[in-house]
Amino acid sequence: MPPPVSLLVPAYNAEAYLPRLVESMRRQTTPFTEWLLCDDASSDRTAGLAAELGFRVLQNPANLGPAGTRNRLLAAATCPWIHFQDADDLLEPDFLACLAEATGEADVVACQMNWTAEDTGRLEIAWRYDQAALEADAVSAAIRTPIGVICCLYRAATLRAIGGFDEGFRGWEDADLGVRMAAAGARFTIVPQVLARGIRHGRGASSDRRMMWESRTRLLERYAVDYPHAAETIGAVAEELAAYLLGSGRDPDLADRAIKVCQRTGRAVPTTGHPALRLARAVLPAGVLMRLQAARRRFGDPRPQS
Repeated sequence: MPPPVSLLVPAYNAEAYLPRLVESMRRQTTPFTEWLLCDDASSDRTAGLAAELGFRVLQNPANLGPAGTRNRLLAAATCPWIHFQDADDLLEPDFLACLAEATGEADVVACQMNWTAEDTGRLEIAWRYDQAALEADAVSAAIRTPIGVICCLYRAATLRAIGGFDEGFRGWEDADLGVRMAAAGARFTIVPQVLARGIRHGRGASSDRRMMWESRTRLLERYAVDYPHAAETIGAVAEELAAYLLGSGRDPDLADRAIKVCQRTGRAVPTTGHPALRLARAVLPAGVLMRLQAARRRFGDPRPQS
């Protein structure tokens, strides 16, 4: 017998997505026990339409952002297991049936997840979780591969015990939840099927790229202090972030902060197989070298880059 599961939907100006969301939820072969939606001070008909479609609706008097809104939903949920579903994303019909069957002794059950473009349906990002990696070092695994809330069921008591989402972040707060759950000793079970689909359209909170990368940088800064055993992973992820920011010509100040995270973890950057860059690491600052590396890649140096 599958456990009761609460469907929790944080929503801001989500009126256009709610009919599609409800269709996806009604196609579940195992139904959710209760449907709750929290309207985060929308300016459209999100709250009214959600009530018409069968949700119990909470309303924030002012915009709290996704972390605060999810925490309100967590406090209101009555089931022992919960699922957070963004209004613009979708689930396969067997999502709840497959994940509920795997709850057992777990605190978090996650399936594999794809991110696809809304206009073309093209696959853009595939998040794949590794049971063995989570069992070996759950904190490092959760930092390396973000665990998105829409592909998870959570044991409500465990989530409440760590205080829910960190409301100091409006970006990457869901990935941070996975890291903090791992640090608290939560048990993870991975279902191998791809049963959740994030829809990328550039209109949500994540469209504020500066805010998203600043949040990611700030979290890596915190992780470098809080989780020294995961230094190798934190340094590698910080270097990837710095390289992306420099290579795309975005936010050099955030890139410099990410480089400092690398240095704090003891990572020699840039990671490279280029002989000149390897020699220069002894005399030139890491930021200068990473900018040279980014420029070389941008302008097509044919020599090996890693």
